[in-house]
Amino acid sequence: MSNDIDGIGLATVDLMANITHEVHDLSLRPVGYGGYSDIYKAVWRSPYGDMQVAVKVIRTLPMPPGLDNMPRVRAKWCG
Repeated sequence: MSNDIDGIGLATVDLMANITHEVHDLSLRPVGYGGYSDIYKAVWRSPYGDMQVAVKVIRTLPMPPGLDNMPRVRAKWCG
């Protein structure tokens, strides 16, 4: 399969396009989850009509106080 064709055979113009404004009707609660993210159902207004899609939302936590030295720790371990 060509790199410019998606999984259902529709040509894609830009694989990194920001389609945030084209996604609507996001489910109120996650329909699935994993260790670091939640999955919601939504509808994408694509050029080919409305399509039901899954939206993955990464869960983040606020950084606890005292971890302000993380750049130094990261530099030490990551080179």
